[in-house]
Amino acid sequence: MLVLILAESMIHRTRMFKSMMCLVAAMTGTSVLLGWIDPAPSPTIPVLSAAQIRDLAVKAVSDADFVRHDQWRSVEVLAVSAIPARSRRLAAATTRTDHHFRVDVNGRPSSTHAWIHQLASATPPTAVAIQVVRRGQNQPMTPPQWNCVRELIIELSDRLGSDNPQLPVRLHDDWADAYSVIPETALHLTPPSNPAK
Repeated sequence: MLVLILAESMIHRTRMFKSMMCLVAAMTGTSVLLGWIDPAPSPTIPVLSAAQIRDLAVKAVSDADFVRHDQWRSVEVLAVSAIPARSRRLAAATTRTDHHFRVDVNGRPSSTHAWIHQLASATPPTAVAIQVVRRGQNQPMTPPQWNCVRELIIELSDRLGSDNPQLPVRLHDDWADAYSVIPETALHLTPPSNPAK
C-alpha cells in the first residue's frame, strides 16, 4: 500500500514538473516574441540648451592645466563616422593624438588626452583639431553639433588670448561643400557680443 502511494505521488510530481516546464517555456517564448515585435524604446537623450552647450564647451577647453598659447594658430574641424558599439571599447583603449576635442552626435563636447597634455595633432601641428561624429557618410553637422563647435572655437579664442582673437577655422571637405565654403579656405567666426563678460 505504501509503495502504491509513493508511486502515485511520484507520477503526480513528474506530471507537475512537466507542466511547470511547459509553462516556463511558453512564458519565455511569448516574452521574446513580444520583445521582437515591439522592442522597448531606446532612452532619448535630451537636447542640450545653448547655455548647457556653452558650459560643456568651457569645461572641455579648461580641462587642460596649462595652454601653450604660442603653439595653437588655427582650428581644424574633422568629420568621423560613428563607431559601432563593439568597436567603442577597443577605440577607448588606445590613446590617440589625432584630435583634441570630440563632439558626439548629440552635440556634447569632450576633451582628449592630446588637449589635456597639449600634444600636437596629425593635422597641422599648430591646429587644434575638433573631431565631430556624424551619423552617416556625408551627413552635415546637426544644429547642436554646430553650436557646440562654435562654442568650442569661441572659448578657444578667449583662452588663447589677444594674440589671435579670431582663430582661422578649416572645415572638413565634405562639410565645406555642404556649407558652400571653398575647401581649404579659412573661416573666421566672430563671437557674439556678450555684455555679461
